[in-house]
Amino acid sequence: KSFGTLRFPGEIRTSLAFQGTYLMAGCGNGQIAAGDVYSRKIRWAQNLYGTPEGALLLSGGRVFAGADDRQYYAVDIKTGNLDFHFRNETPPTAFGLGAGPAGMEDKILYGTKGGLTRLLGNKGEFYWQYQGEGPFSSVQPQGGLLLFAEAPAGAVGLTFGEGKQSLRIRLDSRPAAAPVL
Repeated sequence: KSFGTLRFPGEIRTSLAFQGTYLMAGCGNGQIAAGDVYSRKIRWAQNLYGTPEGALLLSGGRVFAGADDRQYYAVDIKTGNLDFHFRNETPPTAFGLGAGPAGMEDKILYGTKGGLTRLLGNKGEFYWQYQGEGPFSSVQPQGGLLLFAEAPAGAVGLTFGEGKQSLRIRLDSRPAAAPVL
């Protein structure tokens, strides 16, 4: 049974994200928008310089999105204002760790199509980066490590604090999810 329709300002091009009564999406018209699920009205829409793609991430009262212009954007969830953005060498493939293990709650992790993974604070401050063999498809915190399913075929474990590789597993096919240990 349908109770109404929430119409976003463009074709949805990202994952959806919920915060309170807001449902957020990146749209093909170059906006990130938030709609109220009860009133089914758009509460704000923030113009970006590129088209959002990939997964949205919520952290520190912001929604984070990567875009096809190689920028990463942080938008305030309550107001819809653009807090900051920064440029990356390649377009994003994924975000992760919006709410992670102890010591990671205020950090965001993102990966690029070129296999570069970076850990940032939710205000954009840089912590570390790791150059892998390919993009990651998922990440899972486990016992002091961040475990990545990494293309072309394998898994990598990086330490939380420094992003140092402490585990590498080769597989004979591409992983679809993070390994479970």
